Amino acid sequence: MQIKFPAPVSEMPVSDIDQAIAYYQDQSGFTHDWGGKERGLA
Repeated sequence: MQIKFPAPVSEMPVSDIDQAIAYYQDQSGFTHDWGGKERGLA
């Protein structure tokens, strides 16, 4: 029996969510799948 785990999701406090999203997409290859300023997370 094989168990398939979901992809990891990082959680880090940041002071500028838009800047953090851009950084993690460009530098680390993360994708922005959900969240935003209205939720206070991404």
